[in-house]
Amino acid sequence: MSEALPALGATLSELTADPGRAPLRDNLVRVARLGLAFYLDGFPIAVSVFSSRELLRSHRERLGEHGPHVLLGGVADYLRAERALGRIQAGTDVEAAAALLLGACFHQAFLATFEEREPADRAERLADVLLAGL
Repeated sequence: MSEALPALGATLSELTADPGRAPLRDNLVRVARLGLAFYLDGFPIAVSVFSSRELLRSHRERLGEHGPHVLLGGVADYLRAERALGRIQAGTDVEAAAALLLGACFHQAFLATFEEREPADRAERLADVLLAGL
């Protein structure tokens, strides 16, 4: 998980620093693809952490301020930057939008892992649905 996190974290930092560089849809597709890959690669490891309260507590303590909320905050920060540019409606709840995007990525990773199948590339569809609400 720590190997995949930097790619998503670095991309979110890059997009937040220069949100207008590419079309909004392209950026959302990029985030969704990385989110799907991150959760798919990390899902078996992440689930095992929940097998024991002690293991979960230890993992949570080791992560400290770098827990799951970091990705959610990174997507919200990026969307906030887009909102400041006027490319997202002024009243948009960026925290909820970030949760919807990453939650959908997480769920798709769960389904693919549970069903032992290759995940469908749903990044464009997820981005399009989110974009319609922004």
